[in-house]
Amino acid sequence: MSMKGFGGSNKNIKKSTNQKLQFQEKDKLLSKAFALHSKGEIKEAAKIYDSLIRNKHFDPRIFNNLGTIYIQLKDFDKAITLFEKSIEKFPASLEPYSNLASILLNIGRIDIAKKYLKKAIDINPKFLKAYSILANIYVKEGDLKRAEFCFKKSIEINPKDINSLVNLACVLKDLGNSLQAEPFLRKAIAINPDNENALINLGAVLNELGRIEEAEEFLKKALKTNPISPIALNNLGNILSKKNNLEDAEICFRKAIKIKSNFSLAYNNLGSLLSKKGNLFEAEKFTKEAIKINPKFELAYVNLGSIKIDLDKLTEAEELFLSAIKIRNNYSYAYSNLFRLYEKTNKIDKLKSKIETLNDNLQIINEILMYKARIAFREKDYTTAKKLIDQVNTEWINQTDHHTNLLFWSFKAFIEEKVGNYDEAFRCFEKSQLNLKYKNCNPKIFQDYIRIYRKNLDSKKYLEKKIIINKSEFPPTFLIGFPRSGTTLLDTILRSHPDIDVLEEKPIINS
Repeated sequence: MSMKGFGGSNKNIKKSTNQKLQFQEKDKLLSKAFALHSKGEIKEAAKIYDSLIRNKHFDPRIFNNLGTIYIQLKDFDKAITLFEKSIEKFPASLEPYSNLASILLNIGRIDIAKKYLKKAIDINPKFLKAYSILANIYVKEGDLKRAEFCFKKSIEINPKDINSLVNLACVLKDLGNSLQAEPFLRKAIAINPDNENALINLGAVLNELGRIEEAEEFLKKALKTNPISPIALNNLGNILSKKNNLEDAEICFRKAIKIKSNFSLAYNNLGSLLSKKGNLFEAEKFTKEAIKINPKFELAYVNLGSIKIDLDKLTEAEELFLSAIKIRNNYSYAYSNLFRLYEKTNKIDKLKSKIETLNDNLQIINEILMYKARIAFREKDYTTAKKLIDQVNTEWINQTDHHTNLLFWSFKAFIEEKVGNYDEAFRCFEKSQLNLKYKNCNPKIFQDYIRIYRKNLDSKKYLEKKIIINKSEFPPTFLIGFPRSGTTLLDTILRSHPDIDVLEEKPIINS
């Protein structure tokens, strides 16, 4: 008995010593692998990690590190297998969950990636990385409310996480809550005053809030941090365009394109600016380039459609608006432009037909009501027109694009006039004339024009001028009329006769 007991005890001591030696050897190999990995010698490190796993030395760090090496080597299947094994053997280790989710996202298996990230959050509700990745997935999917929740959770875990602060602000801006976005961006800038991303986005938010001067100031700060930031240049160009500083805005857009040749947004913005300046052919060229770079850029299709209208290419304009709608089914801006084109070109049957297919689309209900009212007005059903135009949402009227806003007040003015509400009609007509383009007009131009006439008439040299007139068998006939009184129609009828020449009015005195 004693011999057996002694012998058993001796074996245990020997086994314990061997295990101790094995662990020491494992730790040496692991330290060597870590050192090689940190130096970037990943293939040598991988050999050691692989050897340790084959010898059943399991450690979450080994699985995780070897998995990241296989990601670098683009061997995603091996990386997935390693992260799955790590999760199976060490379910409480969190890194493999986020690493596995990242690979799955790259190969398009989004739902499975979300499942692993949620599992990691269940294990540790304070796992910041999982919230960040999940938030970015929701942003790509357009699920901004869930993205907002995840970014807020990330900030709750780490209040100084600049990326989460900036990303949350971007989500809030896209949700139409620019006022809520501003404090998060200011907090990010307080943590790092030179953070380019935070400065650019604060500029964009302030621009949305109508605080243009402040927006310009932050974008200029961003450009001091990085003078070749294409996004900062593009955004500054938008602000300068809004301030009607078109020359400097154009310089910004062209610089942005020079720095980033595939920057579709800058091409589109430059196209819009050139259209504003009346340079339609160049505007057409740059907007086409924006679409070539990004064939799913719905705004560029609408902008190009508007340029085509100005170039009198109406069929092409219609096709472009329909292309934008094909890309984004509920794109209200495209519908507004398409409806406007049909109404302007008297294609009322097309307008009616298109609206009938969209009656249940609540995303564009205000556009539908507005143009239904216009159709009823054209059909002289003024009571129905009034009923429809009054259903248009007031908030939508204030938030819609400038052109649609002016058109709404114009439509409403004519309807109110026909139902006898003359004071309301006058008020609506006034609103329909608040065109931003009018700000470029000099109200003194016509007064100057009259002064020049007066000056010329008072000039003796002008009166003494001998004007040689070739006497004609037939004396000229002068036609005088008021604008919109039919003079152009009469002009057209008269000039159709082969023996009649019609001269438009000429600024003789001025010349």
